[in-house]
Amino acid sequence: MDEAGFLRVLARLDGPCMIERSVKISGDQVSDGRLLVSAPRRALLPGAKRSFQTICSELGATDVDALVPYLGMATDVHFGFEPGQQPVCKAYLEFAERSPIGGVRFMALKWRGTDCRTNLYFDRSELPAEARFALVNTVIPEGPVREMFAATMRQAMSAGPLHDIKLLLVEEEGSLRRSLDLNLADFGWRMRDLADAFGDLRGLSDERRIGHIAAGTGRGGEAFYTLYHDARPVVFSTGNRSL
Repeated sequence: MDEAGFLRVLARLDGPCMIERSVKISGDQVSDGRLLVSAPRRALLPGAKRSFQTICSELGATDVDALVPYLGMATDVHFGFEPGQQPVCKAYLEFAERSPIGGVRFMALKWRGTDCRTNLYFDRSELPAEARFALVNTVIPEGPVREMFAATMRQAMSAGPLHDIKLLLVEEEGSLRRSLDLNLADFGWRMRDLADAFGDLRGLSDERRIGHIAAGTGRGGEAFYTLYHDARPVVFSTGNRSL
């Protein structure tokens, strides 16, 4: 599957959606061309369960039973794509109003071929500053990635109330992967505004609008960070829906 094929599958969503791009950096590897499409759960109607299962199946998922029982509680759904010889696809449920599990704001399945992992996103936005930085030191390996994330969080904390800065802890079933996700969308920052925290950004310090950043430990124990940027609305043609 390529980007065009991914977007053709998501044309089944009915109504306005958001599309956001990201770049992931881990060591010397830079992964670009990543997509995240977000929509309210009502975009799956009529027949939200059937629509959700069909979309995931067409994206290559063999089993989405870990998410389906919670679909009715979700306020929004998200679908992700990472290109490559064996692409990675993702499906997320977002619980903005009530959580099915204590503190969980997102549940996700991420799959490459038959390797499918469940991820839980725990809301840690209520933590005081000291506890936030302690979490950074626990989750993100020591080095430039940790320093970048901590500097970005300090910059955000100096620009707005702490309780308005959303922080998530991500844990993946059956692997070493753990990460933190910091939502910066409300600040209206562009990559150049974070140059002091990011350094040269591998040439990425430009006019891209920052949505959120993630950083942590990958499945192999390596440090990584991901920059989500330039979210924009998109409307898929309902003529492409065949459910």
